[in-house]
Amino acid sequence: MWQLIAVTLVLLAVLVSVFRYSLPYANDYKHDLEVLINEQFDVDLRIGSITASWEGVGPALVLENVTFDDNNNSPIRLRIDNTSLQINVIESLRFLQLRSDYFVLEGFAADVDLNALDISTQQSDTEFEQQALIESLFLGESGHFAIKNSSLNLTMRNGKEHTLLLEDVIWQNNVLAHRGTGVVGIPGLTEGQLSADLLLTGKTLAELAGEVYFQASQVDLQDWLSPYLDENKQDLHTDINGQMWLSLAHGKVKNIQLNMKPSHIHWQQNDQAQQLSLMQAKGLMLPSESGWSLQSSEINFTRNNLAYTDISIVAELAERQSVWFKGLDLPLISEFIQLTNLPNTDLIAELAPEGALQGKLEFQAKAAPKVWLYSDKLKWQYARGIPATEPMRLEMNAIGEQAVIELSAQQGQLHTADMFAKPIAYEQLVGRFDIYKFNDHWRVTSDSIWLDNEDLTLAAEMQLRLLEHPELDLYVEVKGGNGKIAKNYFPQTLMAESLINYLNDAIKAGQHLGSQVLLSGKLADFPYIDKTGRFEVLSELTQAEFAFAPEWPAVKEAAATLHFVNERMDIYVDEGKLINHLSMAAYK
Repeated sequence: MWQLIAVTLVLLAVLVSVFRYSLPYANDYKHDLEVLINEQFDVDLRIGSITASWEGVGPALVLENVTFDDNNNSPIRLRIDNTSLQINVIESLRFLQLRSDYFVLEGFAADVDLNALDISTQQSDTEFEQQALIESLFLGESGHFAIKNSSLNLTMRNGKEHTLLLEDVIWQNNVLAHRGTGVVGIPGLTEGQLSADLLLTGKTLAELAGEVYFQASQVDLQDWLSPYLDENKQDLHTDINGQMWLSLAHGKVKNIQLNMKPSHIHWQQNDQAQQLSLMQAKGLMLPSESGWSLQSSEINFTRNNLAYTDISIVAELAERQSVWFKGLDLPLISEFIQLTNLPNTDLIAELAPEGALQGKLEFQAKAAPKVWLYSDKLKWQYARGIPATEPMRLEMNAIGEQAVIELSAQQGQLHTADMFAKPIAYEQLVGRFDIYKFNDHWRVTSDSIWLDNEDLTLAAEMQLRLLEHPELDLYVEVKGGNGKIAKNYFPQTLMAESLINYLNDAIKAGQHLGSQVLLSGKLADFPYIDKTGRFEVLSELTQAEFAFAPEWPAVKEAAATLHFVNERMDIYVDEGKLINHLSMAAYK
């Protein structure tokens, strides 16, 4: 008996010695190892090269550039740049299989096409070699290994691609469960940390169940966002924190939960620290018949500790994606816009819009996106000739590059700064505007602008062409009013001060029959002294009392026409009384 044991030990020592001294020639046995792996795992692969050395009590192998013959036909394509493993000689001889206590996969890449992959069945005709290898590797009853500098690339059912970087993950199998923990990443994120913790059960992908947990800690999105950010915002960076859970059952995702922790955007402005924060947000995604449904709650933003209205979102994410939202504050939208390099952000800041939006967004492949927005308390401040408003109702419907905006308000005022002598009151204000793209530029048109107050009624139509130098065509008709209130409606920024003073002194009384206003040309060239555009006002008065000059007697009961063309004014008096005598006609 002892002799048998001694002989066995000697033979084992000889085998180990032979194996040890043959390690430098391991690459010569590359084909044999490929055959061995095929017999053990039923996988056809190609090994680029093998290097080997003796470490501790056993040999260590390094396999480089491992590819799989079935990659072109499989929904799972695998590549391995480098895998190093230490052979357990005793266990390998005992089970007559290649056994390793621990190995490292580096440069491991798995490209998974979810459109072609069907893990809902275990029929052999739906399995691929790569799937069998993954199940043996990750879902076996034993195994302890590391994954470094690797990636999981998913092609979703809608054709979009997403990549998860496996930077440093440790995987451990046992008969009860499979556990993976470590650091993961997303391309383009260089600051902060994303960690993962997986606890799974099941021997095949179709049986997979358990929980997948991700945590983001102090993640900076600045590299992602930099192409869209305002360069004048100094030291801008983000601090994103949150958690996500994926629950799995029968090889499919059962639900996804999202819990955002306080996250911030920091920047410097006028040498002062600024901060826009997402204080919390929760969301739950559930599978539906055609895709996924999303419901959120408690989405709360603050700006330098000033809280905005909570936002809620409900979405259906399928072939046709629909998103409903409410409680979206316009000042919050304005804050985000100020951080971007979009055009006219300074104008939006000056307007300082207020109010909350609700709306619906729809997206579908090969179809123009649809947008519906609504607010019943929209207002903004005066800026660059745009009157300030009191709360009004807004509704917008847009399809692709065409939109219709409807505005309406009652019992308020338009605050025009220095344009008119006092705010323009209205009992009713209505406007409908069409926005569309034409020959690579945007146009805003309307044939339905209406204002009514106790003095007068105004109707207007317009077209604004947003070229490099914007052009405006505007036509306005005004009815009602009298001479005593005329001074309140002279556009002080469009008319010369001397002309306004003259008219205020000259018009003593009278009824306003109507006025027509025409403006056409480049806005920058107004008042069109060089005749590149046209500004014209034609007003009809009756029973007017008009003093042409201080030393002249006033014309009374006159029928008069005032005609402004650019900077020229003509006054026509068709009839009237001058010192109690009938005057036939006059012209000034």
